[in-house]
Amino acid sequence: MTLWLGPDVNDYWSIEGGRHWSLGELMDHIWSQGDLMMKRIEKRTQEIEVEKDRAATRRNQYEHSDCIIM
Repeated sequence: MTLWLGPDVNDYWSIEGGRHWSLGELMDHIWSQGDLMMKRIEKRTQEIEVEKDRAATRRNQYEHSDCIIM
């Protein structure tokens, strides 16, 4: 992606192959994309923690079970 910047903050900027953005629109768009990315990262982090908890529970069950696997 290429961003062409206007020389003045009142200019419209354009993202190559896309529409023209005012500075406020561009900043709002970038901010919202950052928010979406953070939400995806937080969701995946929670999923990983749940997976770790499940794995720890399984390990604990194996260690304390009366079964002997040969």
